[in-house]
Amino acid sequence: MNGKNKKFPVILLSAVLAVALIFGGVFGTIAAVRNSRAVMKYNGLTADEGTCHYLASVAKTEYLSQLARSGVAFVDEPVFYAKTAASGKTYGEELAAYVETYIRETLVCASLFDKYSRMTKSDREKLDGAIAEVLDYRADGSIDTFNENTEAMGFDYKAFRKGAELTYKAAHAMTVIYGSGGSNMRNFPDDCDTFLSEHYVHVQLLYIRTETKFETDEAGNRVSDGEGHDKTVALTAAEKQERQDDIAAIDAAIETYKTGVGTLSITPQMFGLYINKYDDGDDTAHTYGYYFAEDSAYTAEFSEAFPEIVSEVGKTQMNEYRKVTLPDAVCYIYRYEADSGDYAVESLSGMFANFYALAANAVHEKTMITLLPEVTVTDKYDAGFAIPVPYNKDFYVRF
Repeated sequence: MNGKNKKFPVILLSAVLAVALIFGGVFGTIAAVRNSRAVMKYNGLTADEGTCHYLASVAKTEYLSQLARSGVAFVDEPVFYAKTAASGKTYGEELAAYVETYIRETLVCASLFDKYSRMTKSDREKLDGAIAEVLDYRADGSIDTFNENTEAMGFDYKAFRKGAELTYKAAHAMTVIYGSGGSNMRNFPDDCDTFLSEHYVHVQLLYIRTETKFETDEAGNRVSDGEGHDKTVALTAAEKQERQDDIAAIDAAIETYKTGVGTLSITPQMFGLYINKYDDGDDTAHTYGYYFAEDSAYTAEFSEAFPEIVSEVGKTQMNEYRKVTLPDAVCYIYRYEADSGDYAVESLSGMFANFYALAANAVHEKTMITLLPEVTVTDKYDAGFAIPVPYNKDFYVRF
């Protein structure tokens, strides 16, 4: 190899370094310009004035729609925003807080999307299709016409596209992380256990029928009435008396537990013995108990049949016993700690039918609340800027 050839790697390396420095400088300059124009920024994402105006116009539309649904008649004028709302704040102050939170949430959720995924070809097609639809139907496909129509709202087509991408990412962040319907929540067992303990009430139910009992066959299985219901037969006088005696004994034991006065106090073990006597073969509930929660599909279904029981369950404190008297039964409630992982027990799948979806919503909400304060609001942000931004009925996309 001669001397001339030896120089080639050095020249090539120099050229590569030069290109890297040029591109690094260009990207650095772009980032610096982007940051200098930022009104809000979070984790590398920014929203400049135009983008903030677009997001504010969308948030304002949502806020006013909520007011309309609650029966508040509004006019998009300063005189309305000066009025005092039910919260004690003016509608203008409420709007300002709503808009700022909306922009913060959009940046945080879009950043979470970028952390766990990327815009796929399908994502781009959906986003571009939604943008094109607005451009076609609201501006005859003309960007100049679009800009003329949105000038009063403080944003142009470029800001609209950027805002639309941010809202697309934000809308899909939860699904990207936790899966459709919370299907990926199984990968977050600690979060699931926390959600279970914080949002579900775990109880044992001791249900004593006072007029009838289920008819059973020789194997001890319930007999159907042929219409999808379990057949019942009247209790004998002796059976009724036995049940009344047990009810009296349980009442006395609970009273002793509450007051400390008496000879025999109720315990979980005693409660379990009575459940075993009267559970009518419901081994799953006897073993695991019942879980109730707001927005739980199972709770809603159970409440249709036994609204009095579900109502009292919601009032029951930890380690407390309650009694519900029904026309043909007495139901005792005992609340105790949730058991880790019960949401994944196969025999309880009906009880936790929408557990993962509810957990995903709650965890995502908690994550947002934690991260929102980390959004940087620059001195370019004016809290009241959304009030003069016109109501945006046409130039927005929803995902």
